[in-house]
Amino acid sequence: MRLECAAMDPAEFNYELPYGLIAQEPLEQRAHSRLLHVPAAGEYAEYRFADVGQLLRPGDLLVMND
Repeated sequence: MRLECAAMDPAEFNYELPYGLIAQEPLEQRAHSRLLHVPAAGEYAEYRFADVGQLLRPGDLLVMND
């Protein structure tokens, strides 16, 4: 398997995030967690994590951090 990725500029990850928007603990029902979908083309949209299955397409890569 060969993976390719575009170069990323670390400066793209510098942004203001109000403290009140940072989760302090996980939701009791993890499937209700918010999910931001950012497609390669088009506009981003907000979902719940329970919807992730409908967003994945053949060839997509899902990376999870536990």
